[in-house]
Amino acid sequence: MFLFAEVIGGVAFNSVALLSDAAHMLMDVGALALALVAAEFAARPASNRRTYGFGRVETLAALFNAATLIGASVWIIYEATNRLINPVIVDGGGVAVIAFLGLVANGAATWLLTRADRTNINVRAAMMHSLMDALSSVGVLIAGGVIALTGFAAIDPLASYLIAALSIAGTVGIVKSATNSLLDAAPDTKDAAHVGAALAQHPMVTQAHDVHVWTIGTNQHAATAHVLVRPDQDIGDMIEELSGLLRTNVGLQHVTLQVAHDRSLRPVRFADRLQHPRKTRLAPPPDHARSAPAAPAAHGHAHVH
Repeated sequence: MFLFAEVIGGVAFNSVALLSDAAHMLMDVGALALALVAAEFAARPASNRRTYGFGRVETLAALFNAATLIGASVWIIYEATNRLINPVIVDGGGVAVIAFLGLVANGAATWLLTRADRTNINVRAAMMHSLMDALSSVGVLIAGGVIALTGFAAIDPLASYLIAALSIAGTVGIVKSATNSLLDAAPDTKDAAHVGAALAQHPMVTQAHDVHVWTIGTNQHAATAHVLVRPDQDIGDMIEELSGLLRTNVGLQHVTLQVAHDRSLRPVRFADRLQHPRKTRLAPPPDHARSAPAAPAAHGHAHVH
């Protein structure tokens, strides 16, 4: 209802800033609806075809919401420029009243969204929409007050420029996060070098390579790696132990490890023991075997188990 009030007020009072706020509110309604639909899809279980489930639906929704916000901002800049070139008389008092009511509505919606999971990129995108609406209302309110007190009508399109700039700036982080997720990029704090180093610190690990890390959904990260361990270790036990290490210490939800014995560390042969009775233990690893290899590239795609 209030969306229609802003549209009618923007047309009646000749305020592009008020129309800009109405456009933001329209985008906000769509963003919230899309966020709810995406959240419902993301909660669906995995299947034989979609083995990771629908986690990336939220990422797609966030990217779409950010794109619509950028599109609306471009339209606002275009309309504001027209108003600067062809100025019109703006009813500042009427603009201020509607903007104040919009600020109350948008502020309440933003407050509710801040209580949700802000690590969820889908929620962040919807909250950014709502926050930009609230900031738009503040700008329109100030513009209306200035026009009512001074008659300086140019403040209306200038406020629209500010609203558009804030909107575009606020979507940069969301677009970056969503794009990285769709490109299978590793999270900032859980890249391949970090995972490889965590594996290499285990006393029985001699090498960790072919490390891949990627994001499969909101707060869901996966990794695969090829790990070499000392020959006297049980492969099954090492898989379980190293997988638990990555889940606990690194925060990975899906871990697939290919573990094998390091053939460069062969047990001492029986003939050698006869010639060298004291040599009954495994030969120590060479100096280079205990060190982690050069940091692998942080790209990722593998199968989950």
